[in-house]
Amino acid sequence: MGKKKAKCQRHTDEELEFYADEEFNMFETFSRIAAINLRTLKKKAPGVPSDLCLRDKEDIDSIDVKLGMKRWHKILDKMIWSFDEIAADNPNEPEYFGKDNKESKAHKKYWKRVNKGLDLFRDRFFDLVMY
Repeated sequence: MGKKKAKCQRHTDEELEFYADEEFNMFETFSRIAAINLRTLKKKAPGVPSDLCLRDKEDIDSIDVKLGMKRWHKILDKMIWSFDEIAADNPNEPEYFGKDNKESKAHKKYWKRVNKGLDLFRDRFFDLVMY
């Protein structure tokens, strides 16, 4: 008997299809959903968090919306990359062990990048809104 598929499509352009047993593999399933929704947010969101628009954090009149949008897209790209990596079971992850049988620099750097995207997601969670 084949696996039962479930479909999820709300306001995104991409249709997410997953197997019913994936609900117990939450980090990969959630990562796929998050990446799809973050791409949609990046493409369709009309706004940008206001703190990203300030050229000078001390000067409230130094607003630059284009600069803010550029910063916002870089942040979203970092989040998307991290969730894509997790959803695909970390295809770009380097070997753990280096020449000295300790964690390799490449492995540390990779996970630092993955965690940066996840940290940004946590820090910017309430900015992930389409008005």
